[in-house]
Amino acid sequence: MIGQAKAFYKAHFGGVDVFNEGGWTRIVERHNGYLPLRIKAVPEGTVVPVRNVLFTVENTDPELPWLTNWFETLLVQVWYPMTVCTISREMKRIIGEYLYETSESIDGLPFKLHDFGYRGSTSVESAAIGGAAHLVNFVGTDTVAGLQLCSQYYGSMMAGFSIPATEHRLRSIIL
Repeated sequence: MIGQAKAFYKAHFGGVDVFNEGGWTRIVERHNGYLPLRIKAVPEGTVVPVRNVLFTVENTDPELPWLTNWFETLLVQVWYPMTVCTISREMKRIIGEYLYETSESIDGLPFKLHDFGYRGSTSVESAAIGGAAHLVNFVGTDTVAGLQLCSQYYGSMMAGFSIPATEHRLRSIIL
């Protein structure tokens, strides 16, 4: 795989050989293919105030100083589910306030914001990630990819629910 990566990056950089073959070989030979990184993070699902560290990445091999920055590029992808979950949580708070103000009950709150996000997602993967993040706060969803992610990674039998509704255009045709 190192040879494939070297050829890929050489082609990518117009024939210039910038791939760190020695570094990746060291990871394979000295660390049995494991990245010599220590990652510390707040527990998943924790509500974290702004201006706090969510995770740290520490390199445990001083011969590979470039590795932390390389890996950080992958880790910062957590922005998307955190953003969806944060917005969903704030909506839950607002909806809950008005439910209580208008009915003195928050019954049904978990179903008050239904996820139809699959249609607007850029990929099946992003629909799954965003859909699962929504399910932290609400259980109404038509984003099946999010349900599948929750089942695969969290062992959830059924993290969200919907109703067997017909699409509006079909309903209009029938009427």
